[in-house]
Amino acid sequence: MSGLPVEVVRKDIKNLHLGVYPPDGRVRVAAPRAVGDDAVRLAVIRKLAWIRRQQAKFEAQQRQSTREMVNGESHFFLGRRYRLRVTEEKGPYSVKVSSGGYIDMHVRRGTCPDRRRLLLQEWYREQLRELIPPLIEKWEPVLDVHVASWGIKRMKTKWGSCNVTAGRIWLNLELAKKFGVPGVRGCARDGPSPGAPSQRAVHSLSGRLPAAVEDVPGRTQRGSTGA
Repeated sequence: MSGLPVEVVRKDIKNLHLGVYPPDGRVRVAAPRAVGDDAVRLAVIRKLAWIRRQQAKFEAQQRQSTREMVNGESHFFLGRRYRLRVTEEKGPYSVKVSSGGYIDMHVRRGTCPDRRRLLLQEWYREQLRELIPPLIEKWEPVLDVHVASWGIKRMKTKWGSCNVTAGRIWLNLELAKKFGVPGVRGCARDGPSPGAPSQRAVHSLSGRLPAAVEDVPGRTQRGSTGA
């Protein structure tokens, strides 16, 4: 479509969902079965400028240099950029957000960059453990789902995943960095059975995701099925 590779998936849903996903900005459209190819193509063309903007953001993220975990380095938390401030001293390792736009990290003298990186990742994990339960409590009744268990892990290409049978949700550790950036509009559930968390539920329970997703509301239109 306009030289843009687009993955189209047909589902039993009411609206067309257009998403741009990391790490390379791939485009995926979830469309109602009754919507023809022409209608899907038109929806993508109308959102082409928006798609290009999201892909440019992902490309910029890929160009970011490897974090060396030194003073003055930029790191993100809840959608905001902070400067890292490292203090080497005796005592326990710790990480916290401080006034003035800093993430303060206290480490022992000689702590290597890899150890500092792991320390920051664990701190991100602790923050998500506090942020996620209220969101689950909020969205379960709205989506008519039950989350039996959930966990946090690093993922390369997804912000979350779910096991419908087990009612288990996995969330990407990277969410801690951009939790406050709007990314999902609407909270319609398109899971295969009532009460089961779907991928759409993962999106909503994740709060506001950095992956760019658009719902395209409107009447269901029948179009041609030609290429």
